[in-house]
Amino acid sequence: MNEILISLIIPFKKANKNIEVIIDSFIKCKLSKIELILVNDGDKKINFKLKENKNLNIIKLNKNYGVSYARNIGIKRSNGKYIIFCDSDDKINFKNLEKLSYIILNKLKNQKPKLLSYNLSSEKFTNQVNNRFIDNQMNNKKLLSKIKKIKINKFRFVCWRYVYEKSFLIKKKIFFPNNLRTYEDVVFLCKVFLNVDKIYNLNLNIIQQKNENNSLSDENLIPSKLILYRAINACEEIMQININNKNQKNFLNLVIKKILNDKLPLCLIKKINTKKIERIKNIFNYLNLKKYNIKNFQNNIILRYKELIKKKINRKNENYIFCFSYWSIIVTEYLIKNGYKVRAFLDNDRNKFNKSYQKLSLKVQEPINIRRYVNDEKLYITVINSSYETYLNIKNDLIQSDDNYEYKLNYLNLSILNK
Repeated sequence: MNEILISLIIPFKKANKNIEVIIDSFIKCKLSKIELILVNDGDKKINFKLKENKNLNIIKLNKNYGVSYARNIGIKRSNGKYIIFCDSDDKINFKNLEKLSYIILNKLKNQKPKLLSYNLSSEKFTNQVNNRFIDNQMNNKKLLSKIKKIKINKFRFVCWRYVYEKSFLIKKKIFFPNNLRTYEDVVFLCKVFLNVDKIYNLNLNIIQQKNENNSLSDENLIPSKLILYRAINACEEIMQININNKNQKNFLNLVIKKILNDKLPLCLIKKINTKKIERIKNIFNYLNLKKYNIKNFQNNIILRYKELIKKKINRKNENYIFCFSYWSIIVTEYLIKNGYKVRAFLDNDRNKFNKSYQKLSLKVQEPINIRRYVNDEKLYITVINSSYETYLNIKNDLIQSDDNYEYKLNYLNLSILNK
């Protein structure tokens, strides 16, 4: 009897045609050492016929508990020695999954790996080199250093690009936080990275992500107060993770700062209650930022963007704002209120196209060729709080055709916590 080596766990909230494609492909490949686990997270109207297969396991939940709970159920009921997670609309390369089985059973037989990674692949970005671990293997210290070198802002905390030894997760009690609806991958991977002794990196494409989940685009339908509340919950979950040394503490600090830098601008968009203010204060204390409370944090942001706008943006010119984020929303509201001209937002994320936010009627456009936006001598591009690498890429794109384009670019970095 063949033992199951890998369990592929796919939670779904609504059945879609891609699930049928995955099931058909799985059955056709006849992979004896791979188990497919589908976790139905409360969908009572499954409209496709499930084909019987001894390695196909369907788990039905009586209501929608969320992706964290569904994945945790999948972990506990899996039969494989290793676990891979996947979303229901992703593409799976089952041939490479079979190659992965061969590598684990033969090339890495003596190493008994607890964690492996493979290539990061999506419809938008395939084989992102800056998010790949080039070394064949790394110990814990080198892994954390590598992520910090890539930079937390650019590193993608996605659970589906790793292979986990089940016994390692169970022994270390590493599960997804059931109370989180966002950032669950971040918290889960922080626990994994801090507890694993070594990671093995494979040059394989196994899963291709179809949709890139972007916090702002997904949260357009979520009240601003709830978005901030979820960010605070995630930070507090990370603060509970046990650490063994200063290197690990610094790593977690960077992750928390990343979350806060993305969401704390909401303090300027919506009023927040006293309880949330106290919780944010506790996070500041964890980060050894005791000089900050929410009031002087707000004042620092306002003072900083007013100074930068006055210094860098000419009132006579029209501006495109890159990218569409909470930071850019705050600055754009100020610009319009004070007589500055803004034409539109620019963003690479297709999920944001043609969207607007609150009072702003400005649309989000795709910068396919960013030079076409500044052909008019009065048009400028203002890059707000994106990485400096993004700013340099836009700058290089402009000056490739004409060195005079360089002066038509502004860069505003408002990240107080990273100063």
